[in-house]
Amino acid sequence: MRVRRRIYLALLPLAALAGCAPQRTMQIIPTGGPFAAAGVKITAVMTGSGNSGRIKFDLPAGVTCEGPWNVVPGGALSNTTGVGGYTRSNVARDTGTAVGTCGGGVTFQFDFTIDPDTKRGEGMGRDSNGNFYSVSF
Repeated sequence: MRVRRRIYLALLPLAALAGCAPQRTMQIIPTGGPFAAAGVKITAVMTGSGNSGRIKFDLPAGVTCEGPWNVVPGGALSNTTGVGGYTRSNVARDTGTAVGTCGGGVTFQFDFTIDPDTKRGEGMGRDSNGNFYSVSF
């Protein structure tokens, strides 16, 4: 009995880590191209931790797209308007990119910035089928 309990206790941390990678949802809104005309909205799941991970989403035709994403801390400066209308100039923002492939050979790339305080991100992207996107998370 004690041996089983020790094995169980030893494996418990591994079980907690397997499949518990942090994730966030990215909204992908077509702004130009065939998908924009159809009024399509796409939701992607970004998994990983720290400054890198994987992104995965399905195109409207049911084709799955996936690839890596990464972030470079402090890679951009921007002006931010806060509550009450004040503006913070030259706010350091993290920059990121997600690239990958979809079934059928379609490729995509999203470029985005992230506010290091709120962890909210926004940006734009495109795919090799002539679609352009606005992304946010």
